[in-house]
Amino acid sequence: TSEEIHDFRQRVIVHRYQLDLLEPLRPRLVRKWTGAAQGLRGRLGRYQDLTLLIRMSAPGHPLAPWRVRLEKLIKQRQSDHLDVAARSAARVFAASPKAFRKRIETLASEAGVPN
Repeated sequence: TSEEIHDFRQRVIVHRYQLDLLEPLRPRLVRKWTGAAQGLRGRLGRYQDLTLLIRMSAPGHPLAPWRVRLEKLIKQRQSDHLDVAARSAARVFAASPKAFRKRIETLASEAGVPN
């Protein structure tokens, strides 16, 4: 649902901000991770923008006269965004939380950060 996509996007945003905290440890690697998370955030945001466009085309709203023409196109575009977002999410969250935590701990120990 749109609400679930919105919630997931919020979690991706939080994850991206957490990645920003890791950037000093390995700037190149973490920038790659951050870029992937940002791309996923953007895709999910575009999906949400289209959801708002559908709402604006509901009866009694400004775009209602164009609803018939817009709805099919919007739904197809949303589907495209979700397909790309799913592939991107698989990359961003490829590691299990335990494996990701271990990787962060390894980065921190390599950088000399005390536990």
